[in-house]
Amino acid sequence: MEKKMIRKALRCFIAAALISVTAACMTAVCCAEDSSSSADAAAATQNVTVNKVSRLSVSRSGKAATLNWGQSAGADGYLVFAFVGSKWQLKTETTDFSFTLSDIPWDTSLFGVKAFKEENGIRYLSDMRTVSRSAPALGKVSGLYAAETKERSIKLSWNKLSNCDGYAVYLKYTEGYKEIAKTTANTYNVTGLEPSWRRHFVVRAYRKTSNGGYLYGAYSDQLRTATCPDTVSGLRSSKKSGTSITLVWNKLACTNYIVYQMMSDGKWHRIAKPVTNSYTVTGLNYNTNYKFVIRACKLDDYKKEHLGWLSNILTVKTDRNTIVVKNGITYVNGILIANKTYPLPASYNPGKLTDETYKAFIQMRNAAANDGYNLWICSGFRSYETQRYLYNNYCARDGKAAADTYSARPGHSEHQTGLAFDINYASSWFDNTAEARWIANNCWKYGFIVRYPKNKQNITGYKYESWHVRYLGKELAKKVYDSGLCLEEYLGITSKYSY
Repeated sequence: MEKKMIRKALRCFIAAALISVTAACMTAVCCAEDSSSSADAAAATQNVTVNKVSRLSVSRSGKAATLNWGQSAGADGYLVFAFVGSKWQLKTETTDFSFTLSDIPWDTSLFGVKAFKEENGIRYLSDMRTVSRSAPALGKVSGLYAAETKERSIKLSWNKLSNCDGYAVYLKYTEGYKEIAKTTANTYNVTGLEPSWRRHFVVRAYRKTSNGGYLYGAYSDQLRTATCPDTVSGLRSSKKSGTSITLVWNKLACTNYIVYQMMSDGKWHRIAKPVTNSYTVTGLNYNTNYKFVIRACKLDDYKKEHLGWLSNILTVKTDRNTIVVKNGITYVNGILIANKTYPLPASYNPGKLTDETYKAFIQMRNAAANDGYNLWICSGFRSYETQRYLYNNYCARDGKAAADTYSARPGHSEHQTGLAFDINYASSWFDNTAEARWIANNCWKYGFIVRYPKNKQNITGYKYESWHVRYLGKELAKKVYDSGLCLEEYLGITSKYSY
């Protein structure tokens, strides 16, 4: 029994040993087959060749670059690269033969493309085909100007420049230009300045680089401008008379001041540009209100005005006129007057036009003749008695009320002064003639005024008389003409009968 059991155990051991040897042999065979497959794969890798792309080109537009290339035979696709900073960066994978890279750094100028092919899950690459193209050069900023100037700020503006990231703004100091701001807009408001200072600026465009730096274009042309002065304060009148007002105000740092006067058209008009903080306005009317404002002015290097805000409005009334009566003759501010309010005595009789008046007429007549017009005196000096005769005839013909609208009562006629006369035809027929227009536009040059102008009957007391002129002298005649007023308005007097 024991021998049978021993023999059985021995047979089992031998069988187990045979199974182990068989398994080992099978494993060896399998390993040999796997080694053969790997060798075949390695051999295949060594035989795959991918050709470079051909005809690679690039075009630039702003921060974009468009690459185009020729097909690589048998390639499955292409890898597009850009040399950014100091290394190649893969930007995209595509099966097309063109691709546009957007928003690339401005200093990136080298680009490349590799073709690839895939076999058995493995990607095979060609050598890189490269091409270089720099971004368009940065242009020079143009059109720099001061869009708005204030006391403590200047708004700059300039023409937009393509292919840039922004602009650097520079302000000139004693030691030279210093950058004060960067902006992406083509305007910049420089603040924190002092009033009435000249300021110089330049601007240049910039681009951001791949390493965080900047590439700059050329500087713009220099802009030389200035801030506005402060607002004038303390405007007041220090002295006045019947025909003048002296204005004074607090002094400011500026080039000069602008004096404005409110005129009869309801608008402010410049009347002077004093360099000191005072100015005397002359040629004014007696007993009349006038309005003034002042503003300071700073001139820049181009002589352009930069103006401060308007001062307070000052209203001043001139003094009343000075009326003096000597021997029954009325003088208003030294001017002999004869009208419905102020008569001449019957004894006043110069007998003719004054020599000065007649001499001035001859000068005016000659000037008119040179322009092709013929002037003559149709009615000159009239005595008190002559005027009484004419006036009474008019009253008999038309009635007293009507006669008073076109004829003076005795003693109230300007003809008695020897300073007035009628030209050519003492009739409304003369109103629209070329001679009447010439007189209206030119008689002041020789010391005369049209004594009874249009639309002034309620002030002068007489209808429009285009033919009647009064001698005042050249200086006063010009002032009255420029004022647009009749003589009564200019002197601040009336012309009304009291009886």
